[in-house]
Amino acid sequence: MFKKKSLRYKIMIIVLVTVCLLTVILSTTSIYMLKSRLQEDLKQELTSVGLLTEKTLNSTAIEILSKSSSTKNPTFKKVQGDLDSIQEEQGIMSWSYIWSVDGDKVTPIGYTSNLNEIYKAGEVFEGIAPIHLKTAQKAMESGKSEVTDIFEDTFGSWRTVFTPIENNGQVIAVIGIDYSADYINNIVKKSIINQVVIG
Repeated sequence: MFKKKSLRYKIMIIVLVTVCLLTVILSTTSIYMLKSRLQEDLKQELTSVGLLTEKTLNSTAIEILSKSSSTKNPTFKKVQGDLDSIQEEQGIMSWSYIWSVDGDKVTPIGYTSNLNEIYKAGEVFEGIAPIHLKTAQKAMESGKSEVTDIFEDTFGSWRTVFTPIENNGQVIAVIGIDYSADYINNIVKKSIINQVVIG
């Protein structure tokens, strides 16, 4: 039957198929590039939140907690109140915490109150996801904020920003802020849909 069609008709079909194929390829490439750009923009945004949060904390109080942290310590209570206020104002972080990192040992020295059942202030915390620990260590060593890719641990799926806390030019601890992977993925998905609809 295809043989009986005119040459013009055959060329039109070939052009139509080619155009459709090119449209699919270009759309897929465009979505991939958009997703990559959004991920990078999101990483920058998380880094900014980490830096702003670190700047609002009293580094002298963190230094005190790095030497002796307990939930009964008034300094701990003050820092926890500050972290809770930041979490409430920001509205989208799942929780935040301050770790003292010594090699592979992580000791929570301050955290939002929604972590009271998970962490014990001043006690080494076991069972940290390897990417979580590695990124915290990198932030401590580099003195710069570091952001994880999305990872999973026993508490869920997250993307975390770690920002070093300095006192008198010395990195004394690191603050971590966790965002749920669902929140991160929804932001990316909505942005892609908006771009596709607009484009």
